[in-house]
Amino acid sequence: MEKRSYPNSLFIIGFITNIIFHYFWLFIPSMIFLLIGIFNRPFVYVGLALFGLDVLLSLVEQFRIRRRFLEASDHPDFQAFQQALSNEGDWLKNVQALLNQTIQTDETKPEDEYESKSEDEKEPT
Repeated sequence: MEKRSYPNSLFIIGFITNIIFHYFWLFIPSMIFLLIGIFNRPFVYVGLALFGLDVLLSLVEQFRIRRRFLEASDHPDFQAFQQALSNEGDWLKNVQALLNQTIQTDETKPEDEYESKSEDEKEPT
């Protein structure tokens, strides 16, 4: 089995996203304390401590995501996603091609609505 690689740009994007959105409850107060710290020095230290905690937690979370990506998976859809990110070339174009292929596959195999309905939902004939 070939060794997978996790794109560095995706790691950085995920890290920044984690800082701002995943741990927003640390990011927003840290920014507020840093702004208040312009006028009152002790708030700078509180803001820096909160922001440092935010960065540390975001980094740990991104390493956990990277480790899970690199592990073997039994789920076929996730395996296709792993393969798209690990292929040579631009990972973003590979993922877009995978999504387009998945959408086209879903459109060509419509479900029979009558068979998917429960007995109560079926119209009497």
